[in-house]
Amino acid sequence: MNKWTTLALTLFFLVGCADGGKLRELRDTAPSGSAYDAALSRAYLSYSEERARACDWQHSQLFAEKGLNAAYGKDTPVEDPTSWNIAEVFLPELVKARETLMERLTPEVKAGKIEQAVHAQLLYEQWLVTQKYGWDVAKVERLKQEFYAAVEALKPAMPTVEAPMPAAEAAPAPANTSYIIFFGLNSAKLDQDAERIVLTVVEDLKNTRDYEVILNGHTDRSGKAMHNLALSQKRADAVKGSLVKKGLAEKAITTFAFGESDPKVPTADGVKEAKNRRVEIFLTN
Repeated sequence: MNKWTTLALTLFFLVGCADGGKLRELRDTAPSGSAYDAALSRAYLSYSEERARACDWQHSQLFAEKGLNAAYGKDTPVEDPTSWNIAEVFLPELVKARETLMERLTPEVKAGKIEQAVHAQLLYEQWLVTQKYGWDVAKVERLKQEFYAAVEALKPAMPTVEAPMPAAEAAPAPANTSYIIFFGLNSAKLDQDAERIVLTVVEDLKNTRDYEVILNGHTDRSGKAMHNLALSQKRADAVKGSLVKKGLAEKAITTFAFGESDPKVPTADGVKEAKNRRVEIFLTN
């Protein structure tokens, strides 16, 4: 390899992996919109940073622009897969999934389930980006399943029927409810506070016939990504084990592991953050 080729490659990587102007602007912009817009802006900042680290300048800039729109309180719609260069065979599922997400992202959901709504929107667009490249089939499948779980958590509660119920019948299923259990550093052990929350969940579902419990495991960004993915699964499994031990049906509980990919508090890589070491519990009926 001659010196000119070496110089050209060096310049390519320096320029190609450099932060774009929109990303730098987003870092310095304080969100001024609604609480949902602010949360969406922070999520897009995190994903834009991730794409920049992967030298994916095109998508880093795209999501930085979306983050700026959200930060200024502008409408930030979910990406439309028909306008992306996606293989035709994958479009029907992506289109249907987007329609379902748009139906669930009501003003009430954006006001009352901010974190869950933002999480569902970002997961869909991460799925879209990964599907566009097409080579990481396992990641596409993981993002797809995580998205379906997230959008299920946005499902509206069943309407309340104001009619007397015979004493022998079970109480109606609870409205969609969420809880968070936090963990110690590098730990999947439930402390006393966690066990109290588990008991509350069991009590909420005590007289319910049909229910589903979704457990989403997370870590902070202080360890290696693969270790954190496994640790987040251990945390979700620990909560599931405690729920089953206290009387819930194992078949009604679904666990998902997110590792460090969806922090509650965005941080730099390697940072220890207690609020990110968690399992989110969603009850649906």
